[in-house]
Parts: sequence; C-alpha cells; structure tokens
Amino acid sequence: MKKIASELISVFHSDSPVDLEEIRQAIRSGDGVAAVEHVHRLKGSAAQVGGESLRRQCADAEQLFQNGERTGWLAALETLEKELAGLRRELKQWLEAL
Repeated sequence: MKKIASELISVFHSDSPVDLEEIRQAIRSGDGVAAVEHVHRLKGSAAQVGGESLRRQCADAEQLFQNGERTGWLAALETLEKELAGLRRELKQWLEAL
C-alpha cells in the first residue's frame, strides 16, 4: 500500500505542474475549452491523492471556464496555484513521514 501511495503521489508531483501550465496557457489565449480540459484533469488528479480542497477549487474553475465569461479566470488561476502549492507541500511532508 505504501508503494502504491508513493507512486501515485510521485505522478501527481510530476504531472500537476504541467496541468497548471496548460491551464495558464489556455487562459492567456482565451481558450475556455482547453482550460476546462486541463482543469478537469487536475481535478481528477487531486481527487486521487485526497486533495479535496484543490478538487473543489478545480470544480469551481471548471464551471467558470465552461460558461465562457472570462471575468474571474485570472483569479481562479491564482486560487488553483495556491491550492496546488499547498497540496504539494502536504503530500511531500506525508511521504517524508512514511
């Protein structure tokens, strides 16, 4: 079980920054469809590692991107960045404690 959790967290640590960068690029280009795709992926990854707060923020951002109204996209990105950084710290500490 420890090995599986470690592998899952390792994948999250390597993939989540890529997902966040893809969201960032989609926002810059005004591509709500791409933003939804990548935030949905990050939401699933967060759920797999127990990151409920990030998962909720991703769900909120997903709805925001789906509605096509760009107001609030940058604020949503900032929230995702903060939540992701916090979750990555928590997971790193958890792994170190194993």
